[in-house]
Amino acid sequence: RLTLHMRIYSTCLCFSLIFLAMACQTPKEKKVKSCIDVISFEQLKSRIDEPSKKIKVINFWATWCKPCIEEMPYFENVAEAYKDEVELHFISLDFVEDLENVKMLIKKKNIAGNTALLDETKYDDFMPKIDKSWTGVIPATLFVDKDGNEYFYEKSFSEKELSDTISGLF
Repeated sequence: RLTLHMRIYSTCLCFSLIFLAMACQTPKEKKVKSCIDVISFEQLKSRIDEPSKKIKVINFWATWCKPCIEEMPYFENVAEAYKDEVELHFISLDFVEDLENVKMLIKKKNIAGNTALLDETKYDDFMPKIDKSWTGVIPATLFVDKDGNEYFYEKSFSEKELSDTISGLF
């Protein structure tokens, strides 16, 4: 039989060990942005056209697009692997009224990349300005190399395909 003092001591010791174990862990936490910019097409276009010493990766997605959501971690992993050479932008094509849904998904999926919601509903007007071949399918990704050359893909990527595509732009 344990005395009351021994029970208290055992309980404290147990909690101390648990706390110590938790304190020693180094979880890989990302800084998730709580603020998502709502931007116009002109603002997006200036981001695309602005000269940069990095490769720009602009991924177009929406909260209702399952392949879009599935590939987002791949973009983050590859952008992290090439963090000195790549600038990642997630551009949501959700409606502005759905901004809270976008924020919740970004938080739920722990997405730390630069995220904006495009305040544009005239898809037939802006999509050809991104790339003439864009039929409207998402996910879609625009890559802009350091010289300003643009490469557009209307597809979802595996992590390897994405890494290979980016490494081919150096």
